[in-house]
Amino acid sequence: MNRQDTLNALIGVYKSSLKGTKIGIFLGAGVSKESKIPDFRKFAFQAFEAAYEEDPGFSGNVSIKLKDYIGKQATLEESDLEPEEIFLLIRDNFMSKLGLSEIEWKQNWLHFCAKQLYKSNTVLEANKWRIQKEVYGKNITLKSIISFCLAHSDDFSDQSLISYLESSKFLKSSKTTRNIGWNARIGSVLTTNYDNLFEATINHKLAENKGTEYGAKAVFESIKPKMRIHLLEVEHIHGYLTHQIEGYKQKEKLVDIVATETDFFKTFYESMSFSNYAGMRFFASFHTVFIGCKMKDKNIRRFLYHLKEISQNNTKKFAILKCKCKEGHKSKNINTFNRTCLDDASIFTEEVLKAYGVKVIWVCNHGQIPSLLEEIYSSAGGNWDAVYDKVW
Repeated sequence: MNRQDTLNALIGVYKSSLKGTKIGIFLGAGVSKESKIPDFRKFAFQAFEAAYEEDPGFSGNVSIKLKDYIGKQATLEESDLEPEEIFLLIRDNFMSKLGLSEIEWKQNWLHFCAKQLYKSNTVLEANKWRIQKEVYGKNITLKSIISFCLAHSDDFSDQSLISYLESSKFLKSSKTTRNIGWNARIGSVLTTNYDNLFEATINHKLAENKGTEYGAKAVFESIKPKMRIHLLEVEHIHGYLTHQIEGYKQKEKLVDIVATETDFFKTFYESMSFSNYAGMRFFASFHTVFIGCKMKDKNIRRFLYHLKEISQNNTKKFAILKCKCKEGHKSKNINTFNRTCLDDASIFTEEVLKAYGVKVIWVCNHGQIPSLLEEIYSSAGGNWDAVYDKVW
């Protein structure tokens, strides 16, 4: 199936999803890349370096030889080390000689991880740990995905949704009245990312009082206690780390993150763990569009394998992937995809994913994602111009 045929198949699923099975969006690390949030590999290496430099107990437990070996691995394009293995070494030696209580240790651990996740971002305000608007305002991939999840008042079909939005703080006004609500065709968002850029950015985009930074709150949550309505469900199956460090000072704010090798074992081999339950429920309940994923995560493939074994499941799976363009095409900086630019590795990836029931829609760069999502959104009569890049 060529790219346009695959795109047409996704458009057909999207157009029928208003009264049938909805669309679920699975976000990968590629969505955060434009905001300079490090991927898992870079995150692990810089966390190890920081632990060695900042934690005397850690440096006392880890030899210089091991430090040098990991440092050399960090410079390689393809490392022999897996990120979760590196995090296993970090956590097992982190603040090992301070005699902290379990809660105190966990607060410090989460604070440390969040610091490493966000510190490469030069727009963090010193000591305040607030991220300024330009972190997400210049991220066109994130902006287009959020716009895809929104709807303009002309697109609404659910009167109860219209009534709720009109009575809520998410009613937007400008020189001409503009009502922005939720795209009723989108059922859920699932992500393994450790940041919370997606929901935090939505809250800033639609907040009544806009500042230069954002915080993380539940997406589209009613301010009235008796009307705690979430118009979009967003789940982090690996947990997430907030840049709002003061939150870790409160016991009730502590969360678990899946980062080390043993975390993955514990999480994904317990049949009723949150990540397993949420992942299987998501893939079984929604037609899925993967964005920003490399599609090499073996846990994702395990979910997809199980679904293929369930004969009554008929949800469709699509992945928007950035291809590894052939050398000749890279130099031309092509903005429109042509299948002749696919290298052998990309073709191999496409065939492997086909075995898991995933159809691939290729792009040459992330700059092509907005036009792709616009075509899908507009196919059902949606007003893309009203929701994309207008209120930030």
